[in-house]
Amino acid sequence: MSTLFAQPYDLHAAGFYFDSEEEYMDKSEKCRNEFGQPVEEFEIQFIDGDNPKIFKAAGISQATIGDWFDDLDHLSDDEAIAIIYLLDNVGMDLSDALSKADEVQVWWGSIRDYAEELVDYCFDLPEIAQRYFDYDSFARDLQIGGDVAEIEPGVWRINASEF
Repeated sequence: MSTLFAQPYDLHAAGFYFDSEEEYMDKSEKCRNEFGQPVEEFEIQFIDGDNPKIFKAAGISQATIGDWFDDLDHLSDDEAIAIIYLLDNVGMDLSDALSKADEVQVWWGSIRDYAEELVDYCFDLPEIAQRYFDYDSFARDLQIGGDVAEIEPGVWRINASEF
């Protein structure tokens, strides 16, 4: 659950905090400036919650406040990272990013650990060969070849070549 703030563009009006689309609609309809005129335009600001990065990446405004509460506010870390990746790195719009988010594969940890896991999964190397295998070079080759992409420190997109 997130707490957001609606800051009126009208300098003669006070903003308000809200936690749901219904609360926003109710308070925005009742919002008046000091002259009694209705306030129509608000800047929506993220105050508290679990996903400030996705709020920024999605460009949430008063026109998309419903998308925030319906689709984005409750996402897990993997889903949020995937959508942020698709919005910021691939350039998708929000509706496309939401529909493709489950196709993004995320690895949390070092790229070397991912390389070890991948080799272990794909090959049955004898223990003697594992000691001589250069996981750091393999990890670097995965990165240079575009098979993995670092989204943020310690978070990797492991099927990067698919987008």
